[in-house]
Amino acid sequence: MEFKGISFKFVHNPKALKNKKNEFFVQLRITIGRISKYYSIEEVPKVPIRYWSGKENRWVKESHSQGARINSFLISKLGKLNEFLVLSTTSGRILTFDLIKSQFFMKGEVNTLNQFYTKYIKERDFDSTRTRQAYLTTLDTLNEYNSSIPIISISESLINQFIEWERRTKDLKDVTIDKHLTHLKTIVKSLTRDGFLVRNPLENIQFKVRPEKADRTSLSNEEVAKLEKLVFSEKEAHLERTRDVFVFQCLTGLYYKDVQELHDEDILQIEDICLIQGKRTKNLQGYIVPISKRAMLLMTKHKLESDELVFHGLCAEPVFNRQLKVVGKKAGLHKSISNKVGRHTFTEIAIASGIPRSYVSKMLGHTKESTTQHYYDINPTHFINQFIDNSIFS
Repeated sequence: MEFKGISFKFVHNPKALKNKKNEFFVQLRITIGRISKYYSIEEVPKVPIRYWSGKENRWVKESHSQGARINSFLISKLGKLNEFLVLSTTSGRILTFDLIKSQFFMKGEVNTLNQFYTKYIKERDFDSTRTRQAYLTTLDTLNEYNSSIPIISISESLINQFIEWERRTKDLKDVTIDKHLTHLKTIVKSLTRDGFLVRNPLENIQFKVRPEKADRTSLSNEEVAKLEKLVFSEKEAHLERTRDVFVFQCLTGLYYKDVQELHDEDILQIEDICLIQGKRTKNLQGYIVPISKRAMLLMTKHKLESDELVFHGLCAEPVFNRQLKVVGKKAGLHKSISNKVGRHTFTEIAIASGIPRSYVSKMLGHTKESTTQHYYDINPTHFINQFIDNSIFS
């Protein structure tokens, strides 16, 4: 095909070379202006000279054992190249040899955003399994929207259509859509860096996404006390341990995964004070938090001398969260409690007690102190604590 000074043509042994088997890869000759370059089609086997006809759509003779398969593949390849040429030309994009090579002749051919995204996840060394799973979730959603998005079609308009589809069809909130958008921007940035795109079409684009602030449910001291007073039967022993671990979270601010990974070596004693010093599983950030007498009793209650883990044999997080719903209902709480509620409870109580933000940030293991600032939004409890002893308001 030839289109505005650009042409593609399959050729075979254009330099009339010779080897023992007298067979060579089929090559694609690309001509831009007056310059031609050749690229081997390595997805199909080498073809002996005697089987090459060079005729359009029947390049390899039918007498070749794989002639039909090779011709079918070449027709498909040419169709993709022609489509790429039309899309590029109509979008005003300048075609270069490097761009065409990156699209069609790199190892592990990548033609779509979905393919590159999949490759990105396989090759990237993520900081945590949680982050990797978040990227996979975005990819699953993208594939549901369109499983074959040509790289050349990536644009502000396409992303806006995807956002609207997520809102209307998937009924997703902007806070979730914003996370997906962050992942897609990272992928498109990598596409540009790797030469699949001449420029980043999403750079400096402000999409109309307004993520709501996360709803950080927390318990009061009185509500935590209700949980601690619960009495369980022998058949409810698993719920008792779930209650204990959750209360331990309320007293230490640890995520459930961090509780699962808590070892003896993470417990330090300096003079008469016991501390937990470790690294969060989420970001490997160090944290340090004092252990109260109540938290120490819970650790002692569930510690097995034969195990280095502080809490032995804890269930998976989804099971833990389901059991917490039962525990909360049993305690008569009107709030839905989960793993994160324990951490939020600890944070709210620490702030209300007047602990400086820098210390709260260190106890929570936040990478940036600005993350901790989100917890300092004025709420009724903090407001009352600031003015309750002020004579002006007495």
